[in-house]
Amino acid sequence: MAGAGIALLSSWYTAEYLHSGRLVTIALEDAQPKELAVWAVYPARRQVLSKVRVFVEGLGGER
Repeated sequence: MAGAGIALLSSWYTAEYLHSGRLVTIALEDAQPKELAVWAVYPARRQVLSKVRVFVEGLGGER
């Protein structure tokens, strides 16, 4: 915003700004974002809460 440059942001974060016109979408046909590692850190317990287990598995990780 305000001429700050180009950014790669989540649609849930930018929807309001795109709708209001404060941000605009540009097409970078051959651009690909870098792959980034995502870590899920939680306390080690015998019983992991099912919602934590499902979330971590959804990230593609191991339990």
